[in-house]
Amino acid sequence: MDNFIEETIYEKDFSAGTPYFKFSEIAELDLQPDDKIYFQMDDGYYSENNSWDSFSRLTIDRSRPKTESELAKDREYLEKLKAKSKAERFAQYNKLKLEFDGTEPDITTTSSEEKSPSIPRTRRTNIG
Repeated sequence: MDNFIEETIYEKDFSAGTPYFKFSEIAELDLQPDDKIYFQMDDGYYSENNSWDSFSRLTIDRSRPKTESELAKDREYLEKLKAKSKAERFAQYNKLKLEFDGTEPDITTTSSEEKSPSIPRTRRTNIG
């Protein structure tokens, strides 16, 4: 889990594909040594049905540590993802057990988590 968030602190679009920017445009920003400065230029594209004009874009991104609430939200999301993944693996295990062993699916779980969804007990055969 990454403990940093990348945020855009400044963004400016220049018309007609200007190939430069003046330092005075970003001088008032409190730039940090680890800020990332991107300057994108596109010459534009012209066709019958899909065209865009040339442009330039200046973007400055900064990394910051996640707050406690953001970290808690990430942990909660990962726990839900792990529980869902476990339930899906258990359901797949029961399907394979029925297919290869011909035995009934195991409907008990070893933990107190939710039971996997019920699985149809009919066998599928391929008619060639």
